[in-house]
Amino acid sequence: MLACGTPDAVDRYRQAKQAAARTVLEAKTRVWEEFGEAMEEDYRSASKRFWQTVRRLRRGGKQYSANTVYSAGGELLTSTGDIVGRWKKYFEDLLNPTDTCLSVRKQRLGTLRWTRPSPKPKSLR
Repeated sequence: MLACGTPDAVDRYRQAKQAAARTVLEAKTRVWEEFGEAMEEDYRSASKRFWQTVRRLRRGGKQYSANTVYSAGGELLTSTGDIVGRWKKYFEDLLNPTDTCLSVRKQRLGTLRWTRPSPKPKSLR
């Protein structure tokens, strides 16, 4: 979305990012509230389950990382080589925009010419 860097694309990106952050925050808040309510209920009615959960939380439990990623075509990749290749391609596309984006940038720049700034006078150095 930002490969071309147009002001409109940047604005849409920021709005989408803020909307996603709000949605994630709301979902996390809702899940923690439900977890708290379930723990309260377990404390009253299922003491064993409550204390098992407390022990598991204190120990930290096992943490699993997601070792999968989707390909550009929507296919789920699970092997390390395929995942690394997908990330490589993603960042190449991100850091090396396509020709259409370059032509958009050239059109926006128009006839602007980059010049070297004039040197500072010795008194300001």
